[in-house]
Amino acid sequence: MEFLRESGFVTTHNSRKDTPCGPLLSQPRAGATVNTNTKLLNLDPAEFGAFAVAQSVIAVAMVFVLCGTPRALDRFIPHYSAHEEQGKIRGLILNILRLTSLLGAVVVIAILALSRTLAMSTFCNPQLLPVLRLMVISVPALAWIEIVSMSFAGFKELRYRVYTHQLSLPVLKTALALAVLSLGYGLLGWIYAYLAALFLTSALAWWFFRSRIWSTVGRVPTAAIDLKGIVSYCWPLSVNNLVVMLSGHVGVLLLGAFRPESEVGVYRVYLYLVLLVVLVRASFVQIYKPVAAGLVSAGDRAGVTELHKRVSKWMLVAGSFVGLVILLMGDDLLGILVPESYRIAVSALLLLAGARTVVAALGPQGMTLEAFGNTRFSMLNALLMLGVNIVLGRMLIPSHGVFGAAAALASAVTVVACAELIEVYALHRLHPFSSAYFRSLAAALGAGVVVYLLKTVWQIEGIARVAVLTLGLALLYAAGLRFSGSLDRHDYAVLAVIRDRLRGR
Repeated sequence: MEFLRESGFVTTHNSRKDTPCGPLLSQPRAGATVNTNTKLLNLDPAEFGAFAVAQSVIAVAMVFVLCGTPRALDRFIPHYSAHEEQGKIRGLILNILRLTSLLGAVVVIAILALSRTLAMSTFCNPQLLPVLRLMVISVPALAWIEIVSMSFAGFKELRYRVYTHQLSLPVLKTALALAVLSLGYGLLGWIYAYLAALFLTSALAWWFFRSRIWSTVGRVPTAAIDLKGIVSYCWPLSVNNLVVMLSGHVGVLLLGAFRPESEVGVYRVYLYLVLLVVLVRASFVQIYKPVAAGLVSAGDRAGVTELHKRVSKWMLVAGSFVGLVILLMGDDLLGILVPESYRIAVSALLLLAGARTVVAALGPQGMTLEAFGNTRFSMLNALLMLGVNIVLGRMLIPSHGVFGAAAALASAVTVVACAELIEVYALHRLHPFSSAYFRSLAAALGAGVVVYLLKTVWQIEGIARVAVLTLGLALLYAAGLRFSGSLDRHDYAVLAVIRDRLRGR
């Protein structure tokens, strides 16, 4: 155990959290000056921990607002479009909006009613009470962004999902947070910046939705839809979403219950960094699912097989690069982005990054199950993930803190990824492996080893070190892919299309 502590695998605070005291929210100090801290996140870990717990509570509550319905959009919109049934698309979207609006109102009232119990009894953190009551404002914005994003996915207009969900939202969050924190507003300013980013992104999503989707769909009469079939498709996904969401937030919630609030903030920052790998995977699977569902509906077995292998290779290439950046330079990134107080268990960050990289490298197995309509398997996999995470989290988090939470989550996502791989092969005889896949893997490992050796002799610190090593990794990886023949003419044709679109052609 002493070796683990000295290596950063286990945080040293080993007692149950103390009951916090002090001000409920950070107000600007009298005569506050501009904050000169150059870190991207300069909140105290305990303050950020209160925000992280509130965000996890809202995230779990959103499952009851959405009930898996957005996942029906990228499954049924391609189906209705293939049969030119625009009226059914209109009916599907309107019914989902009505249902989520009703459930959203119920959930907001429930959170407000339970906020004192959650803050004072469940998490023993009075600072959480006002944070929760402010954060409920985010519920309608989160629901709207998710519904619109999945509508774009259903119409295969992924660029608008990227513009809103993956570009506008994180950029606005970062810019507004830096602005308010520089004025000395602390936690209160961080929350207002977060909410403002959500609502500005919601407005942008509405503009794209109205001009690109509703301008056509909104003109046709509403047609009746097979609600029974949609509910049959959605209810397993609703359970799946609930348990996946719970599994993703088990670490935060258990840390909030058993450990100091500062460790919650540290763990949340690690999750944000690893989110880069998750976003790479999510970007590919959101493109993959509607196309795969269309091929399945058309009975094009050869097309599904080709698509599955090609997307699996792309996910390996992109996910391995981002994962290697975090694995090789995680400590350096933390030194640039956050104060020293967040670097108490860097090995936990590396463990999370390694697990997420493995999951990305195994391909779009979960979305393959959904494209074939095997949503009950998705539900069972989610239950498996939740069970592994809760059992290991309850065993490890009280004594091992941040590293225990990371170990539980890493084990859960890896076990489920392997289960999905086996299920997809058993049900549909699909797997991601090919000679090109293994050549791509060899190129990634070779580039990683070379950059690791360079890192051991590189003396420059900070941003310059990260920039040079990342560039070196990219060049070595690209050369390895090129000379190993991992990418064929179809891959280069896709890259050419992406390049031309970026140039506006």
